Amino acid sequence: MKLIYIGTNVYETKLRKAQHIIIYGAGYVGKSCYLRLRRKFKIECFAVTDKNNNDNDFLGIPVKAIDELTEYIHNSVIIIGVSDKYQDEVIKKLEDFGFADFLYLYFEPLNYEYYSNNNFELKAELENWYNLNTGKSIDLDHPKTFNEKIQWLKLYDNLPIKKDLADKYTVRNYVKDKIGEQYLIPLLGVWDFFEEIDFSKLPVKFVLKCNHASGTNLLINDKNKLNYTEVKEKFEQWMKINYAYCNGFEMHYANIKHKIIAEQMLESDDGGDLKDYKLFVFNGKVKLIQVDIDRHHNHRRNLYSPEWKYIPYSILYPTAPEVIISPPKCLEKLISLAEILGKDFIHVRVDFYICKDKIFFGEMTFAHGSGTENFEPESFGIEMGSWMKLPMEG
Repeated sequence: MKLIYIGTNVYETKLRKAQHIIIYGAGYVGKSCYLRLRRKFKIECFAVTDKNNNDNDFLGIPVKAIDELTEYIHNSVIIIGVSDKYQDEVIKKLEDFGFADFLYLYFEPLNYEYYSNNNFELKAELENWYNLNTGKSIDLDHPKTFNEKIQWLKLYDNLPIKKDLADKYTVRNYVKDKIGEQYLIPLLGVWDFFEEIDFSKLPVKFVLKCNHASGTNLLINDKNKLNYTEVKEKFEQWMKINYAYCNGFEMHYANIKHKIIAEQMLESDDGGDLKDYKLFVFNGKVKLIQVDIDRHHNHRRNLYSPEWKYIPYSILYPTAPEVIISPPKCLEKLISLAEILGKDFIHVRVDFYICKDKIFFGEMTFAHGSGTENFEPESFGIEMGSWMKLPMEG
């Protein structure tokens, strides 16, 4: 089975001929696919594996469990509306149900030609995008919630240095200067084009990623089993992306010089998912730590205070109070490093991995979830917004 990518000329013809169009995934990516396609095509529904973790509809389009879609098995095109890291698992699941016709539309650009050739009014576009993605209006002159203030930062706090720190290659220099080279994941290579990669010089296991976007990474567990053609096609698509226009006008991504980098693969001590610790820094102080659980099967997300007190709230994914996550032995060091890296910014999320009791820097993110993730309860989004002091707030 071969996926058809958004960049090809085939996808629109395929959708126009389809009897039914279904988007698998009712999260951020699936909803983004819908918003970009709804003016041209009729979308039948969203498909999900577990309806308990989803709303009943999005903008009037129903959300249905896979086992409710038997009547569509032989006459539908399924749009894979999930992050690339979950793509293979999702397709296998859909194939087990009998579906066979797929389109892969993740990272469809909003409209590169329009935005590159027009002096568009960013504030108006951002307000409209936020409304489409959240169903909520926004007053960018008086933001209150975390999500609203993220939009304000996109508009008014687009510091030049953010480009270098969003770049997964150049950020290494910043980390080296601020906290030391020992916290960097070993770099195995950097290239401008996929064809330049000499796989014979790389280890059996490694991570291959683009430097200029989010979600454009591939875990290579055995290079000897690598499907070179498929991986090449994937990276060629990713290298065309201008992420600034893919994910809600995060303009600090706009002028990053696109590269492919390879890093050493970090592995957990117990053979399970490698935990990454996401530390939310507000005006130089860590106020929240996020740990994701079982991201590939039953994604949940636990939140903790800097003192490692469990917070019974959720951001996008449900919380898992029954999962006991002990504080890392190096918690104080993690917080110190995050605050050093983030002290010059109104807000940034700093991610770290811990592997064999050693800390490794992951990335710096200036617009968590692009400022659209749901908070439960909503009051927690307001509380997090209060942690972010904007210039006009004193």
